[in-house]
Amino acid sequence: YTTDGTLPTVRNGTVVAAPDESTPPAATVLINNTTCLRAMGIKDGFESTNV
Repeated sequence: YTTDGTLPTVRNGTVVAAPDESTPPAATVLINNTTCLRAMGIKDGFESTNV
């Protein structure tokens, strides 16, 4: 995900890794003011999700 309005990619943004293959990744993002939060699901061998 990104919080600066840029497109999240494998090389840009914060990556939230899954703890193991059977558990989905999870993150808590603290937002204190108006913020453009953009997120994308990315996994090897799969299409990326829409932002």
